[in-house]
Amino acid sequence: MISPIDALAVHLLGQSPCISYAEAHCRAQKEWQRPSVRISAIWWLARKRSGAPLNPFVSELFSEAVLRRLGIRTAESFLCGTNEVYKFTDGFVVKFAKDNQPHNMKWDPNAIPDRTCLVSKLVPNAASVSFVARKVLKTHADKREPADRFYVNFDPSPKEIETVRGAISAEGAPYLGICAARAFLGDACTSHFGNVLVTKQGELVSIDHAHVHFRTGEDVRSLFDFVDYDSELFRVLGRIAALRYEDIRECLAEIPKNHVCGSTAGIENYFCTRLKLWKTLYAAKGM
Repeated sequence: MISPIDALAVHLLGQSPCISYAEAHCRAQKEWQRPSVRISAIWWLARKRSGAPLNPFVSELFSEAVLRRLGIRTAESFLCGTNEVYKFTDGFVVKFAKDNQPHNMKWDPNAIPDRTCLVSKLVPNAASVSFVARKVLKTHADKREPADRFYVNFDPSPKEIETVRGAISAEGAPYLGICAARAFLGDACTSHFGNVLVTKQGELVSIDHAHVHFRTGEDVRSLFDFVDYDSELFRVLGRIAALRYEDIRECLAEIPKNHVCGSTAGIENYFCTRLKLWKTLYAAKGM
């Protein structure tokens, strides 16, 4: 099995084909020291081993409920019938799954929803980290992104800019906490600049959790193999380990009874088993 450092070297080589493999491997060894790279590695290595996707409506609503119990802020999402969508043109994002792609829920600003939708309330005084990096801090090349329309009024003061700058550090506990939560859930989409918002007060907000996949547990085992005991990342993983099995049951109970959500049978057992593995590996690593 290819090592994560070797996999990272291949990734870096793909980004910069003009460098040698030896140089890419050397860079990979240095990058591997960063906690954010270690926790993100499970997405590279588990990409081809993902199981079936969870119903996207269940995925979003369940994930948000779990994140809230971990002290992570999310956008407020709820189900909405098509006869109600007109009420949410401003201040909301409307997503829906197509009949021929039931697990591919997308936001399309030009589409006209004709079935039950997932509606998310916009977070006030917040912008994506991508928008901040491109438009405010100017640390990344500017480009047009459809979601930028939501953040045009994000205009932090110089003092707030410094707060935001510190908050969006990929090596900080808030960002790593979002990464850990998404890893536990089995979200197929790692935390990135587009699905993490930051407020002017420096609070991070996790959005877009509709792509959870069932996994065998090998991704969790790999993650704990990548983590050093008594590291910042290990402490972040401990917050997941502190979840109760009752939390899983309560989060599922919050999902409304609606035909678009389908059956949630088996989901409780799956996530409780996953949580048990997480708790076991965390305890063993800390001994």
